[in-house]
Amino acid sequence: MITASFPGYATEQTPDRLVIGEDTLLLHALPLEQWKARNHWQKPFFPDSVLEINTACWRGYIAYWEVIDNRLYLTNIYNCNRGAKTDLNTLFPGKVQDDRMYADWFSDTVTAYSGELIFYEHSGFSAIYEHEWEFVFVEGRKVDEKYFDNSLS
Repeated sequence: MITASFPGYATEQTPDRLVIGEDTLLLHALPLEQWKARNHWQKPFFPDSVLEINTACWRGYIAYWEVIDNRLYLTNIYNCNRGAKTDLNTLFPGKVQDDRMYADWFSDTVTAYSGELIFYEHSGFSAIYEHEWEFVFVEGRKVDEKYFDNSLS
């Protein structure tokens, strides 16, 4: 009851990565969580890493994504310190082609960033960077994109 009266703060989370063309962006969204919910996935991807406490990576993994021909693909899943990665073929049998899996389950609007850090808040995905993109995905297809130059504001 005593702690309920104090505001709670969480560590800024380590973002997933999104590769588009030559750019690698910080993805402030967790597309793999939709897959986990849809498939009732409860197990950690890295059981040996469960005891590693990392407040910047509560989900226990960092996923790498790539947009190719306006389609979103999962290319890797690493543990939080990037010392281990999953075998996508074992995790998603029969769905991996050319070392990536098409994320046809994912529909959402996501934000991705690059450039200089402009604003930092010690919580969730609250940081604001110089360059910001908003991508809209419907069943794994990128259907819209907006760019914002945050250095101007």
